[in-house]
Amino acid sequence: MTIERRVHSGTLTFRGVGNQQKLVGHAAVFNRDSDLIAGQFIERIAPGAFRESIANGDDVRALINHEPTLILGRTVSGTLTLREDEHGLYVEITPPQTSYAQDLLESTRRGDISQMSFGFQTIDDQWLRGNGGTPDVRILLKVKLFDVSPTTYPAYPDTDVAVRSHSQFISQYSPSPSASSDVQLRRRRMKLEMLTQDIPEPSEDITLRRHRLRLEALSVGSTVDPNLEGYLDHRERARRVQLNRDAAWDQL
Repeated sequence: MTIERRVHSGTLTFRGVGNQQKLVGHAAVFNRDSDLIAGQFIERIAPGAFRESIANGDDVRALINHEPTLILGRTVSGTLTLREDEHGLYVEITPPQTSYAQDLLESTRRGDISQMSFGFQTIDDQWLRGNGGTPDVRILLKVKLFDVSPTTYPAYPDTDVAVRSHSQFISQYSPSPSASSDVQLRRRRMKLEMLTQDIPEPSEDITLRRHRLRLEALSVGSTVDPNLEGYLDHRERARRVQLNRDAAWDQL
């Protein structure tokens, strides 16, 4: 299982309720484009992407910078509350009375830390092909949540799964090996037609032409067209006869 982590315009703020201090905000925002990921595509989160994970009561943690040893809250203990609203994934954290948690509260109150991200596993997604120079788009339709996290430096450190998914998506737009072979076969047949019409220059080196055709055939895992091979044999023999005649005339 691979956990992906993203920052999708998540926001974090400090809120004091009586003597209780909380961290509240959105770990993700719906229908908003992410930054360009791996230089290849962007992501959007569809409304409802977190609904099933929340409804199932998945055991989600609140961490600092996704560090497991710096835990701030947990859904099963009631110190982390998650819900979807019209904006995105709403988060409410009741931090512990630990030194690192109090440091985070102070940094958040000062505005030094103001963003959030989330860790997840993709259950269902959808790809849209970009056009006119725009990047491809990955839409997260359903995810399983693992953690939410206030972040010092929002980044995209875990994109391997998304990049592999994108590679599979764009492969359907790339020529298949069989299609490439068909193109090469049509080219060889066209060359045969040109040869039979004597379009190539008579001075062309037939041996070199045969060598190129063999290399071309090997590059597509095929063999040289036997009709073309036979014709080149004939042309090579005829050229040798002509060269021998020319040499004999030169000796007279």
